[in-house]
Amino acid sequence: MLASGKITEIFCIADEFCRKFNEEVKKLQKLPENGMRHRNRPCDSPGVKS
Repeated sequence: MLASGKITEIFCIADEFCRKFNEEVKKLQKLPENGMRHRNRPCDSPGVKS
């Protein structure tokens, strides 16, 4: 069985990871200043019907 100190350490590591991960996700989800999203591929791609 794990000692309670080790369990606490594992939870602290997981908590720190989650906080940093959430910060990075929030950075990537920000919209441009004009508030509009844009697509990385053109709308007239082959195989895409309008």
